[in-house]
Amino acid sequence: MDYWDFNYIEKFVCDHSSMVYKEYLFRDAIGYPTWAETVYYDFDCTLLRFANDKIRSIYMPNLRPGKMKGRFETTDKVGMGK
Repeated sequence: MDYWDFNYIEKFVCDHSSMVYKEYLFRDAIGYPTWAETVYYDFDCTLLRFANDKIRSIYMPNLRPGKMKGRFETTDKVGMGK
């Protein structure tokens, strides 16, 4: 398998699969309505070299400074969760 085959397979596998870490925080503060925060972290896909005729991909967080960013969603209507 040459360089171009590997790149094509990696693009195909990584474009058709994904991995997301989801963190859900439920808040119930006294005197305020309940609300929730959801944080999503996307992982980068990399294809490993072939072993035993199997395609193996690995998903890792981008741990370089400033690159690991989360997407936040909140159900807060009052402004407590800001």
